[in-house]
Amino acid sequence: MNNFFRRLSLTTKLLLLTLFPIAFIIYLSIGIYNEKSKKVQLLKGYIDRINESVEISDLINALQVERRHSFAYALKKDIDSRAQMEIQRPVTDLAIKKLDQLKDSTLKNFEDYTSLRNLGAIRTAIDSGTSQDLVMQYYTTAIFRLNTLNQIVPVANNRYLKPVFNDLVTQKILSEMVTYLGIIRANFYNVLYTKKNMAGTLYGLSGVYDIYKSYETEFSAKASTQSLEEYKKIRKNTKLAPTLNYINKVFQKFSFDSLYEAEDWWKTSGEGTDQLKIFQQDLARRVQVRMNGVYNDELIAKQRTLILLIVALVFLFAIMFYTTHIITQMLKGLNEAAQKIAGGLTGVPIKNVSNDVIGSLGESISKIDAHNKQLADAADAIGKGNFNIPFDPRSEDDVLGSAIIRMKDNLRRFTMEIEKNKEQFRQVADSAPVMIWMTDENKQCNFVNRGWLKFTGRRKEEEMGYGWIEGLHPDDYARCAEIFDDAFIERKQYSLEYRFKREDSEYRWLRETGAPRYSADGKFEGYIGTCIDIHEMKMHEQRKDDFIRMASHELKTPVTSIKGYVQLLLTMFRDADGDQQQFSPQALQTSLATIDKQIIKLNRLMSELLDLSRIDSDRLELNMQDFDLNELVVETVKDVQQTTKHEIIIKENADCKVFGDKDRVSQVLFNLLTNAIKYSPKTNSIEVNVYQPARHSVSVSVADHGIGIDKKDHQKIFERFYRVEGKTEQTYPGFGIGLFIASEIVNRHHGTISVESEKTKGSTFTFTLPISAN
Repeated sequence: MNNFFRRLSLTTKLLLLTLFPIAFIIYLSIGIYNEKSKKVQLLKGYIDRINESVEISDLINALQVERRHSFAYALKKDIDSRAQMEIQRPVTDLAIKKLDQLKDSTLKNFEDYTSLRNLGAIRTAIDSGTSQDLVMQYYTTAIFRLNTLNQIVPVANNRYLKPVFNDLVTQKILSEMVTYLGIIRANFYNVLYTKKNMAGTLYGLSGVYDIYKSYETEFSAKASTQSLEEYKKIRKNTKLAPTLNYINKVFQKFSFDSLYEAEDWWKTSGEGTDQLKIFQQDLARRVQVRMNGVYNDELIAKQRTLILLIVALVFLFAIMFYTTHIITQMLKGLNEAAQKIAGGLTGVPIKNVSNDVIGSLGESISKIDAHNKQLADAADAIGKGNFNIPFDPRSEDDVLGSAIIRMKDNLRRFTMEIEKNKEQFRQVADSAPVMIWMTDENKQCNFVNRGWLKFTGRRKEEEMGYGWIEGLHPDDYARCAEIFDDAFIERKQYSLEYRFKREDSEYRWLRETGAPRYSADGKFEGYIGTCIDIHEMKMHEQRKDDFIRMASHELKTPVTSIKGYVQLLLTMFRDADGDQQQFSPQALQTSLATIDKQIIKLNRLMSELLDLSRIDSDRLELNMQDFDLNELVVETVKDVQQTTKHEIIIKENADCKVFGDKDRVSQVLFNLLTNAIKYSPKTNSIEVNVYQPARHSVSVSVADHGIGIDKKDHQKIFERFYRVEGKTEQTYPGFGIGLFIASEIVNRHHGTISVESEKTKGSTFTFTLPISAN
């Protein structure tokens, strides 16, 4: 068999090698495509059933609204209820029509067994003045019957439905809760409106109330964590809270009190029920969206599979025919070229692969490989500095061998030059890192060192004599000349500070120290001195002085404001007491709100000063713990949003935990948000972005569209007491330590903080923290 295969031509061998993989790929692709088609059809069925459930829920919600307005009209016969009822009826009819258009066999003739066929007759009876009890009975019966059609699709081990199953179940429970809550609130309204049969109504509703509570308990047990949290917020922060509180109170005491008048109860409970209904609809829509997304993904995957199948087949067929036609000629050409490249080596053993051109190519490649190894060994030794390694080209035509020789000579020369340059660099590095100058006995400069020339950016000839004075700040000339002249006359050492122009035309503060110099025989020959750049130290001292003045002003302002409003309240109290009049509630509220605002401001200023003190004494303690950074961002943004008219938008969320001090990280974000608000007074939006720039880190950025920061100040703004100079920036209050404290907090969390900004184009501050290992 082996000999038979060897005797086959190259074309036949290539055909055999390609036909088998093609056949296997065709078989495998068809199987994958059929499997994808089955998944898509299955998902389509699930989505149709979910859409049907949503349409049933919409019809139930429409009937509940129509029941509310019809009940109110049957009870009061008022124009407003009549108008609301007439508006809602077309909405209900449309929902019935949409459900009928689904053409689902499970919904065949649903109007007959849900009593909806009698809806027209009931509406006529309502228009003619029927009782509210008949209205409640009909609509409630229809709603109960529709709820039985709203069945949940079984999950079993279906991976597509598991993520949405909890929401499917809980939205149906919410639908039941809305139904029973509507019955209770309508009967309460009837009692509060008519003032009749209170005890009998409560006895009749006690079972309905128990069923509602059981559904609420079931919801708590089956709802997802997110849905449960949303329900708690609705239960706490909307009209649903007073509605359920009053219902619970009535059934606990088993009697009505005077807390609500009929219309107040009808309005409050209606809004509360609507909140529950909206929540139920949102859950249903959420399920729809997620399932449609899964369906679309699977449909795209199916189409992609078909495309890949076609592309793979076309590609393989093309490769098969192209390879069969071309490879023989290519191998012959490569064989000839390989024999030339491998010239000079003999006696290399090679296995007898075959009797065709591939065997010849294999022999040539063996020769090339052996020579390449020799070249690699020589290049490696030369690269390590061994320039004495013996190596000779194989022939005059050996291009690679000659190149190795030239490389060895060039590297030897370059290495010697590098060593020489290193020695020169060491001499320069050992030079004094200060500017040195000398004068003669006539006060004229006769020497400056390289540091001086580098600082000024001028030529040595320009600095000689009195030329150096051109760089001195005009406002400092008279003072410096007086000090130098006095020292020169008395031949004593002196020290002074002045501003001098750097090569970029910026004046920098320098500290100059000069001393007289003498010859060996004691003759005065002039002065020698040094200058060092103290600009940053000078600016730091200035910022510190500004900080002290600003801190005094910033701390005094809220105290003065508080004192003023306290005096105002005392005056109002004396006036009211003398005239036996009462305080103005609005004035009292305004004064107390202002005092509270100033106290908060004062507390924040004191906290920043205390943090600065703790940082200086290395006593800034961190309460390290694992916490959800995304939750922290949402909480902090929510707190800041309450204090500003700017819209703070959280654009992205990265769900990850951070190990750190939650309060300190919140302090960093709070500082960035308040700065963004303060320095963007003419815009109304701020973006907060939470994202993962790398696998083990998470970043939070705060972007505004305000006045921006010049690039030269990007690094300095994180320094202690630093405030950007400029006419615009001076109008904003602050100590200049907020970003310094934020930087220290981030650094102590092993993170980084940075800014991207341009003048007038807004700023983006970003801090990055490591993700918790847990």
